[in-house]
Amino acid sequence: KLIDHSRLVEAQWDMKHVRPHNVAIKVVARDRVGLLRDITDAISQENASIVDNRSWVDEEKKIAVLRFTVQIISKEQMTHVAARIRRVSGVTGLTPYVRSS
Repeated sequence: KLIDHSRLVEAQWDMKHVRPHNVAIKVVARDRVGLLRDITDAISQENASIVDNRSWVDEEKKIAVLRFTVQIISKEQMTHVAARIRRVSGVTGLTPYVRSS
């Protein structure tokens, strides 16, 4: 079926009324000074808000596990947040998942 381009209407989403979703992100990384700061900076650079954080370190293995709940407005934003976190020095794993309410 042919598309009549003269009948197409340009549309835009009103981003002021987009409802954010809370997404839980688990990050595993080699422990080091400044790790938490670097990961929170990565999230902030994508204009995502952190609404919860829990972090701990396995002292024997020198591995940090950091869990964040982040407000995300789109799949694209989540993709960008994840990519930035993965670029943080020492990060070895990232698992995002939607938290149940």
